[in-house]
Amino acid sequence: MGRQTEFAGNNPRGIEPALKAIYCDTASAVSAPQLAAMFAFFDPTHILFGSDYPFIVPDREIAELEHYPMTQAMRAAIDRDNALLLLPRLK
Repeated sequence: MGRQTEFAGNNPRGIEPALKAIYCDTASAVSAPQLAAMFAFFDPTHILFGSDYPFIVPDREIAELEHYPMTQAMRAAIDRDNALLLLPRLK
């Protein structure tokens, strides 16, 4: 019995709710198709800014995010607010 089967067996709704509970970041995933997939699958409060520094220069990641159509509130959430919801003691 594979791990996925075991996990899904413990969750009558299947594995999707468990996957949607994961937090993801934008590190190395800032192209329009990648961001569209993230926003389609994850709750927007579960998407955080990430840069993979020092392997990828943050300026490139930031520039790519600026080209993706999103509201200012959504951008603020990804850049900072979602992290503060996850780690409120950092406020």
